[in-house]
Amino acid sequence: MALATLICAAFLPEYIAPIFTLSTFLVFKRYFSQSKQKARIGTVGKVFLVYMCYMMLSFLWSDTKIFSILVPLLWMGMFLGDIFLSNLIDRRERLRQAMFFLTLGAAAVSVVALLQMLCIKLDVAFPIPFWKDVDHFIFKFLPFSIVTDFVSTRASATFDNPLILAAYLIMILPVSIYSLFELKEKWQRVTAAFCVLLIFGGIAATYSRGAYLAVLVMLVVLMFLGKKQALGITALFAGILLLLPQSVYQRLFAILDLDVSTVTRLAIWGGCLNIFMENPLFGVGAGTENVTTLLQTRFGINQPHAHSLYFELLVEGGLISILFFAVVLSLLVYDIFFLLRSGGKWYKMGIAYLSSLAGFLVFSVFEFSLQTPKELQYFMLFLGLIEASKRLCRKSMAEQNIPHSPAENPCKDKGLPASSVSN
Repeated sequence: MALATLICAAFLPEYIAPIFTLSTFLVFKRYFSQSKQKARIGTVGKVFLVYMCYMMLSFLWSDTKIFSILVPLLWMGMFLGDIFLSNLIDRRERLRQAMFFLTLGAAAVSVVALLQMLCIKLDVAFPIPFWKDVDHFIFKFLPFSIVTDFVSTRASATFDNPLILAAYLIMILPVSIYSLFELKEKWQRVTAAFCVLLIFGGIAATYSRGAYLAVLVMLVVLMFLGKKQALGITALFAGILLLLPQSVYQRLFAILDLDVSTVTRLAIWGGCLNIFMENPLFGVGAGTENVTTLLQTRFGINQPHAHSLYFELLVEGGLISILFFAVVLSLLVYDIFFLLRSGGKWYKMGIAYLSSLAGFLVFSVFEFSLQTPKELQYFMLFLGLIEASKRLCRKSMAEQNIPHSPAENPCKDKGLPASSVSN
C-alpha cells in the first residue's frame, strides 16, 4: 500500500489521492498493532503537529470558521503519510524501493505533461488539466462551489495548474537523481536515468520561471555529491538544454521582466503585508478563503491565495506561524546535516535531501506550495523519507559502535575513509 501511494497518488485527482494516504495508514496501524510495534514520530513531526493544532485553534478568530477547521484537518490527515513511511522504512532496501517508486510516479506524471505540451504546440485537443472533465462532473454534486479557473495554455499534467505540478516535481527531482547512484540493479539505474530526463521535461513544460530558478539552485547543491556525480549531472543537464524548445528559454530569460504575472504578485504581496500589519501576532486564521476574501474586498485583487508560501503563512497565522515554520525548517536542516556529517552514502543522501529542500524553498517564494491535498501529501511523505533515513543512519552507526555525533569521526583515528564505515 505504501509503495502504491508513492507511485499512484500523484496521477489521481486531488479528491481521490488523499484516500491512498489514509487507507495506507489504516493498514499500517493494523499491522503495527498486530505485531505489537509502536509507531514513532520524529521531532520535526511533533513540532509540525503542534503547529497544525495551533492553526486549527485559529477558527476562534477567523471569519471563515469552517475552513479554518477543515484545512488543518487536511494537513493532519496528510501528516499520517510521514508517520507510516518513516516507520515502515526500516531497511536500506526499503528506502531504495521508496525512492525508485517516487521516481516512477513523477516520470509517469511528466509524460502526461510532455504530451500536453506537444498537443498545445500542434493545436491538438487534449485535456489540460488531465482530470478537467472529471473535476467538472464531480464538482456539480458538491454542496459548495469550487472555482475551476484551469490554465489550458501550459502543461499541468494530472494537477490543477502548472505551478502545483512544478512544486511536486521539484521535491522529487533530486531524490530521483540520487537514486541513479543508489540503486543496485543496472535495469533500475537505467530506468531511473530515463525517468530523470522525463522529470526535467515535465518541469520545463510548466513554463514556470520560479521552477526554472529552483532547478538551477538544486543543481548547484547536487554538484556537492562528488566529482564523478557532478560531471554526470553536468553532462545530463547539458544534453537536456540542447533538447529544450526555444519557448522555454524565452520564458526563463523573462524572469526579471515586469509582466502581468510579476506585477500581480507584487500587488498581492503588498496587500498581504498590509493585512499582516493589522493582525501581526495571530493572523486572520487558517485557510486561503480568508486571504482571498480580504484581497478581493480590500484591494480588488482576484487571486486564490498569496502566491508565496511565506506570505500565506504570515497572513494566515501571523508571527507565531512563521516562528513554527522556522523551527520546523531548522530541525529539518539539522536532520539533513546529521546525514551529511555521517559521511559515505549518507552524505550523498543528505545532499539530495538538501537539494530538494532548497529547490522547494526557492520555489515557495513565488508560489503557495502547500496549497492542495497532493502537494501536502507528497511534502509529508518527503518529511517521512528524511526521518526514515536519519533513523537508518543512527541504526547503522550504532551497529558499528560509532558515536551518534558524527563530528567525532572514528575514521580519523583508524586511518580509514568515511565510506568504509557507512552502509
